[in-house]
Amino acid sequence: RLFNNYTPDTDQPEYENHEEDNEQKQFLNSCMNTPLMKAAHQFLIQEGKAPENEWEFRNLLEEIWFEFYSRTPDERYC
Repeated sequence: RLFNNYTPDTDQPEYENHEEDNEQKQFLNSCMNTPLMKAAHQFLIQEGKAPENEWEFRNLLEEIWFEFYSRTPDERYC
């Protein structure tokens, strides 16, 4: 359900609606409940790369995976 949420043309700005935001949150919550993600979280804690608090880790992943980046040509290289 996430694949149609993005504009492939990097010269066009991205917009996110409420439904897309909910799809991202559901996906992330599903990921966080898997044994693989729990093991990855524990590994990253041991390496000092992730917060121990699961909610903080989830928020970090949301920022890394879903936060928009600049698509303005002038801002890409700043």
